[in-house]
Amino acid sequence: MNRKESRSELTAYSSYLTYIDDYLGELGEDSELLFKEAGISYPAQNPVGNRVPVGNLNDLVKMIRQKKGYLDFFFQLGLRIPVLAHGNFGDAIISCKNVKDVLLLTNKFSNILFPSTRFLFSNNTIEYQSSSSYTDLNIALLESFMTHAIHTLSLLTGEGITPSSISVVQDAGEYLESYLKFFSCNVEFGAATNTLSFDSKLLEIPILTADPVGKRLIHNRCEDELRNVQTSVAIVTQVKEIVSLNLESNPSIAFVARVLSVSESTLRRRLNDAGLHYRELLKQMRHEAAIYHLENSELSIENIAKKVGYKDTPNFRKAFKESTGKPPSEWRLERRY
Repeated sequence: MNRKESRSELTAYSSYLTYIDDYLGELGEDSELLFKEAGISYPAQNPVGNRVPVGNLNDLVKMIRQKKGYLDFFFQLGLRIPVLAHGNFGDAIISCKNVKDVLLLTNKFSNILFPSTRFLFSNNTIEYQSSSSYTDLNIALLESFMTHAIHTLSLLTGEGITPSSISVVQDAGEYLESYLKFFSCNVEFGAATNTLSFDSKLLEIPILTADPVGKRLIHNRCEDELRNVQTSVAIVTQVKEIVSLNLESNPSIAFVARVLSVSESTLRRRLNDAGLHYRELLKQMRHEAAIYHLENSELSIENIAKKVGYKDTPNFRKAFKESTGKPPSEWRLERRY
């Protein structure tokens, strides 16, 4: 699947653009020009409820991130977005019983906001995952999510909610100062996953706006919206998302078919109709994931090989060199210096 096709399939809430526009205005930027260059309608002309192609959103994010002095832009943005900007999902959050209920709801319905993202909650930890190949957008979403989640939970509980620890895949580098500025807990850089961890006692703190009856009604609306989002996403995108989230286990086409509740033959046929073969798609996604980890983490070549589904490192090195002409360690070194 090429980049143009993926842009037409993956979308996100356009309401967030208003907050980006507002913050850019505070900073004295010509936000209308930036939106135009990214191929996005200016928020004032973009009806509330519309969705924007993720590829174009990534272009906007990349332009912002490249501006000097804007390293903490998306940390700050997370503090500016109100919970009700999330539509039905936001309504559901404010009706939750306690902090744990909010994180479980996020686990279930975050796909409504960005189909390529997952927030997996277990063992007092919420993990951010993305099947998107848009590196700049992935990092911006992570930064915004972390500050937004902590700020929102603090407002909804009336207490100072602070995670016990944070882990991020990217290395510290120029981001160290921003993380120290916004978070008072231990931060691990170059980790295997992006996570926020909480003390178990914090999870039981009640939400001041809890509404059990309203939650059931809003929960049904979220279910309907999630189904609409999922059915609007093409089969190739769904396959790529499942593969990306299970890449380390080297998922077979039979596994993907079971997740999608279709037969293996039907899945092969639908991929063939899109001009794709599963084996080639898996190879492409392994390579994209390897590139991401080489550029954005301090993971060893052995650990990267494992994360992208190779049982042994030599096979990974061979496959990577066939694709790029260079072994992964040399490729990483050249990109950094």
